[in-house]
Amino acid sequence: MDDGAARSDEGLGAVRPYALVQGRVEPDQNYGLDRSSLVQTVRNRPTVALAHHYNQVLDLCEEPCSVAEIAGRLRRPVNVATIWVSDLLAERLLLPATTGPLPDPDNPIFLRQVLDALIRY
Repeated sequence: MDDGAARSDEGLGAVRPYALVQGRVEPDQNYGLDRSSLVQTVRNRPTVALAHHYNQVLDLCEEPCSVAEIAGRLRRPVNVATIWVSDLLAERLLLPATTGPLPDPDNPIFLRQVLDALIRY
């Protein structure tokens, strides 16, 4: 291998990005993620055996974190981080983050708003 090829891998680690996502260029499921999408690790995270990079994402997302921030902190391309986030959303280990307090699901006003939105949909 020549020195130019070795230098091109700097910052990516020993594994090429496409190997980290099993050759995928898009997530398996479309969650409408973009680089500004916020996600957060589920509360009471179950202990399941995951690849190291998935655990890194979950650790970063204890507080709401954007896909771009995940990519930057893990020094990976945004498309790789997007695929990882999508995988963790599919496994229900990550959730879309909310930007404010969650409404009370028993509040009749909230329930009416949900019903009205469903009717309009």
